[in-house]
Amino acid sequence: MNKDDSPCDNNNNNSKYQSTKFKFIEEFSIPIPHVKDRIQRFRHNDCDINLILHFSDGPKCNVNIIVPTENSNNKGLAHTLEHLVFEGCNDIPYRQFIEVLSNRCFSAPSNAYTSEDHTCYSIESVGPDGIVNYLPLYMKFILTPTLKQSDFVTEIYHIDQDGQEQGVLFSEMKARENTLEELQELTLNRLLYPNTGYAYSVGGLTNEIPQIENQMIREYHAKFYQPQLITIVVQGCINSDKLFRALDDMNFPKSPFYKHISDIEFLPWQTNIEPLSECKSEIVSFPCETETTGNVVIGWRGPTIKNIFKIYALEALFRYFHGNNSSPFNQRFINKSIPLASNVSWSIQELKETKVLVEFSGVPLNFHSQIQEYQSANEKQKDGNGNEMEIQENNEEQDEDNEDEEDDEELGDEDEDLDHSGDESESDIEDSDQEEEDNIKDEMDENNNLLQPGSLYKRVVKLLRSFREKGFPDGSGVMKKIIEKEKIKLFESFEDDPHGSVFGNLLAEVCFPPGKGKDFEIRERFNSFEILQQLSMKEDEFWFDLIDEFFLNDQRPYVEVIMVPNIQLANDISMKNKLMVENRCNELGVEGLKEKGKLVKEAIENNKPFPDEYRSLLPAIPSIDNIPLLQIESQILFPETTENPRAYAIQMVQVNSQFIHLSMHFYIQDLPSDLRSYLTLFQATLYDVDLVIPPNFSTSKEKEPTSINYKQVSSLIAEETCYLDGHVGLSNSTFSCGSSEMFRVAGGSQPDRFDKLLYWMLNGLFNFHLTTKRLINLVTHLLSSLSEVSRDSASICGNYAVFNLFPDLKSSNEASISIFNQRSFLKQLLITLKDNDHPDQIELIKNNLYRIRDLIVQNPTKMFIQLSHSSEYSGGDLINQFSKAWDKYLSEASSIKQTPQKRKLKNSSLEEESRNSPIKVKFNGDSNNVIPYFQPLQRYPSRLPSGIKSEQIVLKGSESNNLLQYVPMSIGILHQDYPPVALLCDIFNAKEGDIRSKGYAYGFNLTLDTAKKILIFGLNDAVSPILALNEFYQWLKTIESNHQEILTLFELETAVSQEVFDFFSSKSTPSELIFNSLIYILRGMSTFQEDIQLMNRYSTVKIQDLLYCFEKYFKQFLLTDNLYLIISTNQNSQDIIKSQLKSMNNISIETKDVNSLFIK
Repeated sequence: MNKDDSPCDNNNNNSKYQSTKFKFIEEFSIPIPHVKDRIQRFRHNDCDINLILHFSDGPKCNVNIIVPTENSNNKGLAHTLEHLVFEGCNDIPYRQFIEVLSNRCFSAPSNAYTSEDHTCYSIESVGPDGIVNYLPLYMKFILTPTLKQSDFVTEIYHIDQDGQEQGVLFSEMKARENTLEELQELTLNRLLYPNTGYAYSVGGLTNEIPQIENQMIREYHAKFYQPQLITIVVQGCINSDKLFRALDDMNFPKSPFYKHISDIEFLPWQTNIEPLSECKSEIVSFPCETETTGNVVIGWRGPTIKNIFKIYALEALFRYFHGNNSSPFNQRFINKSIPLASNVSWSIQELKETKVLVEFSGVPLNFHSQIQEYQSANEKQKDGNGNEMEIQENNEEQDEDNEDEEDDEELGDEDEDLDHSGDESESDIEDSDQEEEDNIKDEMDENNNLLQPGSLYKRVVKLLRSFREKGFPDGSGVMKKIIEKEKIKLFESFEDDPHGSVFGNLLAEVCFPPGKGKDFEIRERFNSFEILQQLSMKEDEFWFDLIDEFFLNDQRPYVEVIMVPNIQLANDISMKNKLMVENRCNELGVEGLKEKGKLVKEAIENNKPFPDEYRSLLPAIPSIDNIPLLQIESQILFPETTENPRAYAIQMVQVNSQFIHLSMHFYIQDLPSDLRSYLTLFQATLYDVDLVIPPNFSTSKEKEPTSINYKQVSSLIAEETCYLDGHVGLSNSTFSCGSSEMFRVAGGSQPDRFDKLLYWMLNGLFNFHLTTKRLINLVTHLLSSLSEVSRDSASICGNYAVFNLFPDLKSSNEASISIFNQRSFLKQLLITLKDNDHPDQIELIKNNLYRIRDLIVQNPTKMFIQLSHSSEYSGGDLINQFSKAWDKYLSEASSIKQTPQKRKLKNSSLEEESRNSPIKVKFNGDSNNVIPYFQPLQRYPSRLPSGIKSEQIVLKGSESNNLLQYVPMSIGILHQDYPPVALLCDIFNAKEGDIRSKGYAYGFNLTLDTAKKILIFGLNDAVSPILALNEFYQWLKTIESNHQEILTLFELETAVSQEVFDFFSSKSTPSELIFNSLIYILRGMSTFQEDIQLMNRYSTVKIQDLLYCFEKYFKQFLLTDNLYLIISTNQNSQDIIKSQLKSMNNISIETKDVNSLFIK
């Protein structure tokens, strides 16, 4: 397709249609190197609605409609209105219409969010045509909603016939209200922004939601949803002609609830926010299962939203504060022998008066006792009672908490070369040990109850003051390096998420309308690169003054929120809720409860699906031919061929990227069972521990090994690469992942720093050095993270459901890294590491971690490499550079025994290219070739337990209910049944149906997992999970008895449209193309063209195919003699769930306390 014939006009101005309704305001290109995107701005001639167009490459075309909103109480009116907008509009008074519309426009399901100062309605679509059909109808729902009383009853709040409070929004807020995160945010905003719209709950408090009347929502809509306040942002592959023709045909009326025009037009956020007058601190208890750690957040008012220069300056300063493990705040609070928290982060939130935060998570309650234990252990060692080997280790290891400043300064002077020597003399180590003891004494002088007012704040201020008094510990000019890193991050953000980067800049401006006769000034928001250039010229004094201005100035008060875990509070909340229901039932009586049930039933009956005659309003499904694709070339080099004589396979991916990405994949399913539980610690150690580099690996001229401690390693990796990490599988979240059969090491860099990426990637893998102190620190962090995951009801439900799929836990990587196995394992590791009397056990831990490394790298036939680059660079040269380095490290690593499996070289020259597509695919190797172990990925088999396993897990610290039901489905993505199974799931998910319309749950889904060979039905934040489950069963029974009611050609083609969106939306940036290139290998495919052919299979599916797969797979959900059902629930719901499941389904459920799930 010629550029002039493109369905989109992203990088040329070929629009022929001139809008008659929208006035052109401005156009500019984004002034960032390598970014070709441009922006246009318009305003409607009559209603003054704002329109911003952002033209960018790729298949996506997204819309965000921003309505500035403001709260004046804790009822959450803005959030309530957001929910009700989707229930119907004056012309189309049916909720499900908008859901079907989105699916038929190559779009994601309709979505919105409410923030402190705005509500945003979004459309995520692919191709330029979908939004042209979607946007006009969507705007009707936003501007002219029906706001019916029956919708309010089911979607927002009602009391059912049992006296229980229900409603979709109520379910959402009940699940969130008493969580640490929600309590912390609400308290912080109330203290930091008193008497402003920021001081109130965004979502609404559950004790105030029942007080809302529908008329309040209507009045809120009339006040805030005025066209002149609204901004429409369209981003991506835009066809201007079609878009403006559609927009010119639209009306943008005032709210139907708008009664009169005020003499003074209303504008939100016009009242000045008064300066904060005093420092405030508040201790807040949150319900939990265990009282181990809490949170502390300290907040200041930052610069105004208009002061872009200082906002960027603070963001750069924060990267220095906490950007990597060598950063000052990580060193002071995290990477200590006795950590003060598991994580520390600085952030700035762009409110009208910005919010600057430092947050400490995983703050230990028993910090004081930990210090005493540490002192006792040291005294014991000094008295000669300690272990001799441990003393020797302390004399040999570099100190990990107090690095000598002189070494730092020497290292900071090294810029472009790779000589990263950093040896410490014995006297240096002795001095560092003394420093550590001094630090412990300093901690004893401070308030060691970290969850008390001022305890952490004083430490923060002391550290900040030290910068002014002593200079930056990393030496003068360190901020210049940070600014260079900020520039790279800027390039990365526009490449990986151009829509999000642009939208974030626009949002800060359009949330605060300037009023009549004034205009937005959005262009300045995109001068980020110029601002960074200016900041790079600033000397240290500028940064010290910035610290003084916002954190040390007496005129800049702070607020502090201290979150303290409280087991009893969980019980109190449960008892309070139980008594409220009892009192409500007594007050209403039998007749009153019947009346409540009747009202709910009437509301549900009023919320019926839209009639068939409304289908004529739905647009035709767009042509797939108009969806543009980014350019990509992919080539597989199979092992031991003439093109690739190496023992490992290579995938070369060429995309339009500013960066080189390299990933190594190792097959680890055959690890010995005794090592599997170490995988979480192993991935934590990579690139986060000391390195001892032998002379033959070092670029220095030293004949002795080069030692680099973990702080220097972390700092230099952050400086010289874009990213570098290693983890089990894909989408790893420490204690759960997909594709756990492989270990992945991935990194990226600018092209001119590819040699440095290789240096750190390979040295970090082959030459890491483990010390006891560092391992204690890493294990402590892991335990703190595990504690946080264990508080979340949805995580418990999902992790436990998967955990039971592996009957032989010791043979499964996924089960071994699960929270249920890791808690006791990590606790025992920590005990062992702290026990100086048994050095042999400590050495065993270290050796096991080294063994994992040795085993995964020693056999190249179980290794697979992916390298991606742009057309400006030779993939062959880059892979040769990697291979040469890899061979050197592997051959000279004395501890690793190589076990290559030689095969006869093959001549492979088959080349295959797709026609009429920008996707060009080169396929080297004969058609029967596959990458061993990876194509497809050889999975460890999972298996559903036989018979009935029905369990509910009670969490005292949660008010959420989540449910999962699994049934077997033994097919892969290449199987002929996969398309109809996926489409049946889409048909169910496309309509919100009775589960949401009756207010039973906030969310639900029906999905398939081909890796684990299961179909999954799930509920999240459900007030009535069993009632919701039975609505799903009723859907299945309707297909069984009268499939014509659900499985129609209309529903089928709508589901196919959804699959088109899913396919293209996941390939919209270079990084997504690279990741998908890996995915199709793991699925057993060889080319992107095969992936496209798989997508094309959906269009050939017939109704009878759906029925066949329904009978074969989906009917299993209705079987009660072979049931797998897991529910995580709160204390108040457990008896109701047990009773309803028995009475409605004749299923007994076993109740378990969450702590009983963890392996002892």
